[in-house]
Amino acid sequence: MSTNVIKKTYKTIHNPLRQTSYQDSEKLKSRLLDIQFHQGKQSSVWFKKLNNSAGSFKLMIMNKGSAILKQNDSIAMIPENSILFLQSGIDLEMQLSRGDYSIYEITWDSAITIGLSRWISKTHLEDSEQHKVTFCQGDHPGLMDIYKKVIELSKNNDIDSEVVLLGYMHELVMNTCQSRNQIQLAIIPENAPLFIKRLLKQVKKNPTRNWSLKDAAAYVGYSSYHLSRSFRNIMDYGFPEFVDRCRIEVAIKYLCEGKSIEQIASFCGYCSAHVFRESLKKYTGFLPSELRGVNIY
Repeated sequence: MSTNVIKKTYKTIHNPLRQTSYQDSEKLKSRLLDIQFHQGKQSSVWFKKLNNSAGSFKLMIMNKGSAILKQNDSIAMIPENSILFLQSGIDLEMQLSRGDYSIYEITWDSAITIGLSRWISKTHLEDSEQHKVTFCQGDHPGLMDIYKKVIELSKNNDIDSEVVLLGYMHELVMNTCQSRNQIQLAIIPENAPLFIKRLLKQVKKNPTRNWSLKDAAAYVGYSSYHLSRSFRNIMDYGFPEFVDRCRIEVAIKYLCEGKSIEQIASFCGYCSAHVFRESLKKYTGFLPSELRGVNIY
């Protein structure tokens, strides 16, 4: 899934912040690729300049952590488990959220993937501001296997692995550039059973409803125990968290529209503004004040 870098007048990403370096960075051995792995934990939001020189491509895998990207007056929010692709000659400010982060950064000469360069040229993506910076979520149907393979192969240092890696990256970038532009914190897996898909689509349609596990089980015709167990096996987290993630998706849209925290908490089914604030921080790493006015749709 990807989010448009939408034009909007915005003075700064937020208040001026001190630029910070990654806490722990490791450069992996490579012949054709510049592969770096960054990880750490931040107690506050911080920003970093992100440069991609002319004649090169950059692929970033946001394994943990969220970020806001700013290029001139264009803004995009990048959630956790996302793949970010930057074309040549891009300079960005990247504001990383508080909390844990884990990022793979892979840079290569665009001439190495000449087929990809020609495809971008043929589809005129290099002329589109929308696709100068694009991303999709790694758990988007059909991309998780490629996503995992890129991480796995990036740790190897033999030339054969690099050639295979370039092939996977080629496919990953093409999927990223063609993916729909929206942010999702709660994705419906392609391989989920039909009864789970039906339930998740209903929750997506009306996330502010009081979705108890008992009500959800009654909706699909299963016991609460069976639904809870099946759901966690598929999603790696429980049904209540899925509902909460869907509510935060709606809440972010309301934040962009300038609604108050109290209004948003009420609209989205939260018992208080404090509970909403904590949920937003949990799933994005940002506070309401840090997302207010950022047009990411």
